[in-house]
Amino acid sequence: MKWAKMNPIERLRASILESKGLDESSLKALPSEERAAIEKEIRETIKEKFGVNDKDTKIAVSGKAGSTDAGSLALD
Repeated sequence: MKWAKMNPIERLRASILESKGLDESSLKALPSEERAAIEKEIRETIKEKFGVNDKDTKIAVSGKAGSTDAGSLALD
């Protein structure tokens, strides 16, 4: 099961996307403004849930710290 292999942040991200009827592929296909708004919502939710406040903190949900792929979040 894909959820079992995910870390908590990956699960939260996937859950948020799923609640919007999206996955990483469909998110990537969205217009840039719409995608940016969803990414911002995901970042804010992660900040709230995990208490991340440091603007320079990067949390890799793909397993690669500092990665810039769709599965990586820079929490601003």
